[in-house]
Amino acid sequence: MMERIFVKLIQQYGALKITPLKGGYTNSTVLMDGTDPLLVAKIARRDNQDALNEISCLSLLNGSDITPALYETFDLFDFRIMVMDYREGINGQFILDDHKWNDAVELYKLLGITLASHIHAITCLNGNGIIRKSSLNSLRNSVRLGLRTFIIKNVISRDFVSH
Repeated sequence: MMERIFVKLIQQYGALKITPLKGGYTNSTVLMDGTDPLLVAKIARRDNQDALNEISCLSLLNGSDITPALYETFDLFDFRIMVMDYREGINGQFILDDHKWNDAVELYKLLGITLASHIHAITCLNGNGIIRKSSLNSLRNSVRLGLRTFIIKNVISRDFVSH
């Protein structure tokens, strides 16, 4: 099945070669060599909730330059494919798995700043129908990102997102 997906990626994006990348607990990630810009495709089961969450997060952060740009998502066979630009380096999960807490704090600091300044600053209707801006307290009270307890205590409590 993966070979058929690879053929589709080569045809659709003009990749010269598909190279599997390391990482990904719930998906496969491949580099599409020969594309300009250089692209990767994440391939997950269509019913994978983590993949749906990632698509939502990447869509919200598109243009922030913190996350890869998400170009397209589509379903093929029983899989959901996310096409995004390639970023040099390691993925954030490796930082957590290797217990590199200082790097993790910096990563979540940047994500918190981006969320506070780009996403949570968007005006919205409150329960009374009055337009308001989201506040830092609202952000703190609604953290439901499933982050490890260490990261939540060490990032949110230090007010990194308030700068």
